[in-house]
Amino acid sequence: APNDPWVIRLVDALRVEEPTEEALCRGRKRRFGAPGDGGYVVWDAVPAAGRLCDVLLSYGVGTNVDFEFEMASAGAQVHLFDHTVQTLPRSHPNFTFRREALAAKSVPGVAGTLEDHLLS
Repeated sequence: APNDPWVIRLVDALRVEEPTEEALCRGRKRRFGAPGDGGYVVWDAVPAAGRLCDVLLSYGVGTNVDFEFEMASAGAQVHLFDHTVQTLPRSHPNFTFRREALAAKSVPGVAGTLEDHLLS
């Protein structure tokens, strides 16, 4: 329901162009990646943290790695996984690509679990 307090709070929290004064004291929301599909809004507290994140796991990258490229350029080590593509559309020194799916059970060379990917 549009007037549900939870819905109103969620919509307010997701607004990129209208951060609250409280949020501005701790950082800001920034959009990374391609316009339209392939972009994401992330919390950017870089002045306090020094970088957006240390490690990013990205699944199902397909033919667009603009978001991942920007995160890698900001210093993150980016681990990309997609069993449907042979190679990535572009490279970056901070990229590591595995042609592998995410699954509940490991199948060497085909699929790995989240635990496998976190430990690799």
